[in-house]
Amino acid sequence: MVRSLKQSFPLSLVIVMFSGLLYIVVQQDMRTAANDPQIQIAEDFAVRLENGETPEIVNQMTKVDMTKSLAPFVSVYDSGGKLLVSNAVLDGGVPSVPVGVLEYAKTHGKHTVTWQPRPGVRNAVVVEPYKGVQSGYVVVGRSLREIEKREEQLTLQIGIGLFAMLLTIFVVQKVFKA
Repeated sequence: MVRSLKQSFPLSLVIVMFSGLLYIVVQQDMRTAANDPQIQIAEDFAVRLENGETPEIVNQMTKVDMTKSLAPFVSVYDSGGKLLVSNAVLDGGVPSVPVGVLEYAKTHGKHTVTWQPRPGVRNAVVVEPYKGVQSGYVVVGRSLREIEKREEQLTLQIGIGLFAMLLTIFVVQKVFKA
């Protein structure tokens, strides 16, 4: 039995490591792809603001309840980090991203971050600085609810696949040992 385990250990280790690598690659791809719509919206709004439109253009958008909707929300901040306008609603108020998120974007340019304004509400957020007649930041986010469901499904699939492969190694060893 010990000899059998020693023989299967290298292959089992490779399978475990490959499963972990597969999980990390797919999960990171899902999470980074969650930013794609926000990047486009943030860049488009920044261009509009740089070209002289006022932040009040956001008021023309439908309000987005962050606890229920998967729709993207848009917030505009001035260069000092003061929230000017937003179509995001959270618990009856307008949430504001932490100032550090804006400060990072100020020195590094576009910034993507996961923001959890309260437990149970997680968002993929993109911060796009803009300069023009006025300068500031466009913040666009959307719920990670569906992405997180897919991550849970991925975890289950990788776990079942890993278990099946390790079980197969065990069974094959027993069959050929007999």
